[in-house]
Amino acid sequence: MSLRRLALALVGLLALAAAPACSAPPPHPHPAAPAPTHGARGSPFADWAVVLAAGDDRLSGGAGESQGFDNARRDLAKALAAAGFSPAHMVQLTAHEATARAEHLPRTDVPNLIAALDRAAKGAPGGCLFYITSHGSQLGAVAGIDLLTPERLARMLDQACPGRPTVAIVSACYSGVFLEGGMKAADRLILTAASADRTSFGCGQTDRYPYFDDCLLSQLPDARDVFELGRAAQTCVVRREVLTGAHPPSEPQLFLGNAFKERLPRLRFVGRSADAAPPPQP
Repeated sequence: MSLRRLALALVGLLALAAAPACSAPPPHPHPAAPAPTHGARGSPFADWAVVLAAGDDRLSGGAGESQGFDNARRDLAKALAAAGFSPAHMVQLTAHEATARAEHLPRTDVPNLIAALDRAAKGAPGGCLFYITSHGSQLGAVAGIDLLTPERLARMLDQACPGRPTVAIVSACYSGVFLEGGMKAADRLILTAASADRTSFGCGQTDRYPYFDDCLLSQLPDARDVFELGRAAQTCVVRREVLTGAHPPSEPQLFLGNAFKERLPRLRFVGRSADAAPPPQP
């Protein structure tokens, strides 16, 4: 890790500690049984492994508790099931102790994320989808008491999902760092809520979801595939930030590997038309 990158991260955290952005609060004061399958039959995603994690349970700056990340994690699981992913192959994690008990979920930390992805991938031989929504810094995303770095996530995906089409979604401030550290690969599609030097928004007291997660949820029903979802979410975030005056723009990022691009025509969400889709131009 370079001294410059560490210095930028520390400066970013100090400048944004009190803002309603999704930057990392101060350090925190530790896989569940999947739900029954339904509605995934005939879907190209029916045998995909899915890990969905809420990485923190605090407001930006650490001043209070937030349900925003768990709201997004919980509702995205439902939306993905409706799009053709099988709940039988989903593992969800939470950073919130009471939620973990109530929903019988593992707590989010790096060892549990590794175990969850390994478990899900062994039970589902198709592709992999990894999603974490949390606070972040220019070093990575908060994962409970741990920090999930791009290098660590890249190793996790390499080990659990080698040679498989893989989607990685990171919703956090500075999450564009997850386009670094070995994350880019030909068989991957990566979506991030912000560029590597920008905060994301929607982590305040009154926000049900972070802006990026809200846009994923609102755009998913009309998107034909995950690339189209990423593009639509980017446009949605821009509109939301203009409407609310959030500044500077978070600049959500999208990476599409060549091998994944070739698979896109066969990776349609359930119920979507296959006609008139222009070729992706990432």
